[in-house]
Amino acid sequence: MRGSQHPEMSEAQRLAQMIQSNDLVVGDWDGVSVAYGYAWAADGQFFSFTSNAASFGTMATSIIIFVMRYLKRSRRVDVYFS
Repeated sequence: MRGSQHPEMSEAQRLAQMIQSNDLVVGDWDGVSVAYGYAWAADGQFFSFTSNAASFGTMATSIIIFVMRYLKRSRRVDVYFS
């Protein structure tokens, strides 16, 4: 069989190499971001949008906007949607 049996893991590892320690990844809606969130993201470095939406409904959008604004004000941070 050619290629990886789990291409999501390879892509998640590649994502982890691009992300800096003070960055935030928003995701959890595809295999790549799920793998990154579980295997490579440090505490506070991954925001599970789908989990927050399941818990808070439409407020999840307001929560991520608040989090991004707070992080931008408190430190240099890039936010990535994966």
